[in-house]
Amino acid sequence: STLEVRLEGSRDGETWYSMATSNSTDPVFGLNAYASFAGPARFVRASVTAIAGGSSPAVTVTIGSA
Repeated sequence: STLEVRLEGSRDGETWYSMATSNSTDPVFGLNAYASFAGPARFVRASVTAIAGGSSPAVTVTIGSA
């Protein structure tokens, strides 16, 4: 199994930049990422950039604030 998830941020909802990237070959995978930068991010999303393995791989993403 392979999984790569990229946490992205945007100020306007149009232009996205990478805040953190994590990948794993473990069948059970958790991404805990904290990212900060100079400026506010109004929008945040998780982008699955690679997924493979098993008969029906699935991803659940939860984004929260501290």
